[in-house]
Order: sequence, then C-alpha cells, then structure tokens
Amino acid sequence: MEGKTKRIFLVEADALVAFEIKDTLKDLGFEVMGPSMRLNNAIHVAQHDEFDIGFLEVNLGPGQTTEPVAAILRGRKIPYAFLTAHDSGRIKFLRKNDLMIYKPASPRDLIDAVQQLDGQRP
Repeated sequence: MEGKTKRIFLVEADALVAFEIKDTLKDLGFEVMGPSMRLNNAIHVAQHDEFDIGFLEVNLGPGQTTEPVAAILRGRKIPYAFLTAHDSGRIKFLRKNDLMIYKPASPRDLIDAVQQLDGQRP
C-alpha cells in the first residue's frame, strides 16, 4: 500500500456503525468518502466519483441491498468488500470471491481487507 493515500468509499446505513468505521479508517491513515446511507446516493457515488476501494454494508433497509452498487464497482474494476453482521450464507447475491468483513470490524479486519483489495486493483 505504498504511494498515495487510499481513498475508501463507505456505504453503511447505521449512522453509529458508519461513523465508527469512518473514524477507524481515518485513524489508520485512509481518506474516507461517505458514509453513504441511502441506496440512491451510493449508486450515484459509485457511478461518478473516484476512489480506490469500496466497503459496502449488505443491507440498507427493507428490500434494499448494495448489490447494484457492487455491480457498478465490478464494471469500473474497483475492488470492494461487503460489511455484514450476518452469516454470508444468507446473502443470496454474493459471488464466490467476494470479500466479507464481519461487524463489529476491528481495525485489523479493516486494514487486512484494504491490503487484500489493494492487491486486486488492475
């Protein structure tokens, strides 16, 4: 992870969790965009803004997931990880190689995910 500061796009519906993760990432030396707490905002940012990595909460509310955000990031070749407190087996849209970060996420969990995702960048 040498060179410029990694810019991480954070999508998380729970304000308390979002700001805990944002503060932790900032303390670790990353620049954080967001958090986006609503799907329409997350889609807009995913389509138009520049960042290195996405951290996407799986569920954003009743009937809303970040599946469309992940699809945009795949199309843009931006690596991402899903954030969840649930068993990944319950998430129907996961792909085989999708990275999961289980909440509550420790600073080590977050930095390990950034390192793994950074290695996936083209």
